[in-house]
Amino acid sequence: MLPLVNFLPNPWEGEQVPELATHPLRLNTWPPLPEGLPENDLVAASWLLRRRAGLYYFFVNGEPGFIERMPNLTARAKMVRRKKSRRITGVMVGPAHVQDVEFSEYASLFPQDILGMLSLATGVPVGAPWLEFRDEKGSLVRRVHCFGAGRYERTHTAIPRHMATNALGYLVGKVLAAADRGQKFLRVAVNHALAASNQHHSLESQFISLCRGFETLCRQHGFIKQDLSPRLWPAQQTEVKAILQEAAAKIRKIQKAETDLGRKPVLEAIGSRVQNAAQIEKSFGLAVADLALKFGFHDAQVLDAFLAAKPHPTGKTWPGVLTHYRAAATHDAYFDWASREDLHTILRVRDHLHDLLIRVLFKTVGYDGPYQSPIPPLMQRESVEWVKPSTSPGLLGFA
Repeated sequence: MLPLVNFLPNPWEGEQVPELATHPLRLNTWPPLPEGLPENDLVAASWLLRRRAGLYYFFVNGEPGFIERMPNLTARAKMVRRKKSRRITGVMVGPAHVQDVEFSEYASLFPQDILGMLSLATGVPVGAPWLEFRDEKGSLVRRVHCFGAGRYERTHTAIPRHMATNALGYLVGKVLAAADRGQKFLRVAVNHALAASNQHHSLESQFISLCRGFETLCRQHGFIKQDLSPRLWPAQQTEVKAILQEAAAKIRKIQKAETDLGRKPVLEAIGSRVQNAAQIEKSFGLAVADLALKFGFHDAQVLDAFLAAKPHPTGKTWPGVLTHYRAAATHDAYFDWASREDLHTILRVRDHLHDLLIRVLFKTVGYDGPYQSPIPPLMQRESVEWVKPSTSPGLLGFA
């Protein structure tokens, strides 16, 4: 059993699950609706039960679990929002995900990924003060205390309540069954995604959070470095190699003729760099493009075609644009939109990167349901795999 702090679907609209009505850890019991109610009364009563007694349910290895609201949720939610504080607002109950609760490591006992994903989904940091293991009768076996939750603040809501009645429960089930559950890279990437939508952070901080989230995922999937030459056609490889060798030979000739001890090693370094220019590269943009392609997302194909028709001021491809803005945010420390950068372009690149990061994270845990994209206007997408080669770049924020 996991008490959830600041879990605030707005409004709470779960489902009635008769199979869980007599579960020993239910907080509330509600009688079934009487038969023979007039249609209007039946609709009104069903609506009330979804908000007051509805559950977000999920399955772990075929066994059911659920998230139930606290009986006084309305008052607790008002307190949290008014005082920017924290309160237990719901309880998650499910089958134990470990076999031995006495000797397991803390990281395996506490499913932290669930809290991060629920935070990403609801747009509010969700925490838990402790985790309890109970037997089949509901008696306490062990309690593990943890870090609680941060104060209430709003971020982007990736799964609003109108998407699907049980989308949040479905997400929890996917996280608990994910092959990467418990991996540090996943938790870190989710935290960066949350920081990227924090409106109290500067534009540069949001962009850096996105970059760090992608770099975490790219490192995990082996895309942190790129071997450039194999990406070319064989004829292109031969031609580029010949050009670089010729250029390097000319630089070495200049270097040999140079007598100044300060300039001679500089020319040597330049010649070496030219000689190896088509080999290993650390390009943020290429890494993101490779990651997107691995997950089956066609964003690079769509946006490269768009930038070929409507070039970016730098004349770069989509990976080049990403690398350019990452360098501006990290190395230059700020976006100089007054004289060098275009604010509108930075915002649409940021929003699209945020959307892509959410899709990668959701697909990492196996979630394939609907979600709300942060690309304005905030639109519902039926699946994380909605970007196809034929997708209009306008739907990605580029028009």
